[in-house]
Amino acid sequence: MVSPENKNESHSGAVDKSARKFDLNQEKESQSQASPSLFEQESEKLKASWMRHDEQFLRDYLVSSVQDPRINPQSILARHTIINQISDTDFSKIQINELLFSAIAQWFYSHCDDISDSYFRDAVFYALEKSAENVEGIIIPQFIRNAFQMLPLRIGDVTIPNYIKLFLTEHIGGNTSLPDVALNTFAQIWKNILTKTRAISLLEPACGSANDFRVIYSIGLHNSLEYTGFDICEKNISNAKLMFPEIQFFVDDVYRYETTKTYDIIMVHDLFEHLSGVDFVLAKFCKLCKGSLILSFFNMALIDEHIIMPYEIYYWNRLSAQKISNLIQECGFYPQIIHINTMFKELFDADNLYNPNGYSIIGRKV
Repeated sequence: MVSPENKNESHSGAVDKSARKFDLNQEKESQSQASPSLFEQESEKLKASWMRHDEQFLRDYLVSSVQDPRINPQSILARHTIINQISDTDFSKIQINELLFSAIAQWFYSHCDDISDSYFRDAVFYALEKSAENVEGIIIPQFIRNAFQMLPLRIGDVTIPNYIKLFLTEHIGGNTSLPDVALNTFAQIWKNILTKTRAISLLEPACGSANDFRVIYSIGLHNSLEYTGFDICEKNISNAKLMFPEIQFFVDDVYRYETTKTYDIIMVHDLFEHLSGVDFVLAKFCKLCKGSLILSFFNMALIDEHIIMPYEIYYWNRLSAQKISNLIQECGFYPQIIHINTMFKELFDADNLYNPNGYSIIGRKV
């Protein structure tokens, strides 16, 4: 997860000149000899960076605007991976439409100051009804105009409502957040169609205040999961337990975490950028995973080497997609590298909607 001190920098992609590159082979050799105690000071600093905030801030952090797991594409890809592992039903048409929903919501949030103006919302709605290409000088992308004409959409027994209309007509005046009735579109669809199937185990290190689990729970997906979540910050775990007292949440850090259990899925969001021991922790998770790795990154690039960057009291790394992919492949996983903006471009001809450094890597055990 992105540390609070850098909330406004998470999409900037800035690289500090003091950063140091490192050789992965050397790092793997040195980290293979490492022990959790060597990272104890680092863990304490990372913990302190979170514990300085109060519980309410942490509860609300990373679950709104573009990071809202209901519309965040990396969170959606993670849920799709879980759903595909627990069910034999082909949900691909619904899943592609949920990614379209994400792309459209991301565009609206890129104009959140305009969307808070009721006049602008009315003008956009009128323009979409008339198939106009722009409003007030702002181009309405073709993929949004096409979706507006397509919705509502029937897929088998499922009806996808015109959530674009809801974005614009159910909006609370002056609010820069999109309306819940629209944001819950696919959460409600999944809740209606998911049934409990085979139960699988899922571990989520650095789970925050149950950030992604909230949507997993709201759609009923938790009924097919033996879910375990842990976080280094006691306040995050306190929040998670208050919301979901029946779920196993506990305090631990990724360097010290040990278990004899293996998991069908290990899901990690926005963690590795804050660690110096990237390979040490990733290799540990690979050993603990017998099915799928779901890894989300907020600061990754197609570069030859990781750039390990000390930042204030912890780390703010730029990670190599190929290095991470190679490492999990060496551990017996087939990796799929997904650059989110490229995915949106290929699927919907949508440009630059998301964090340009946002990547997801899905590793499936061979």
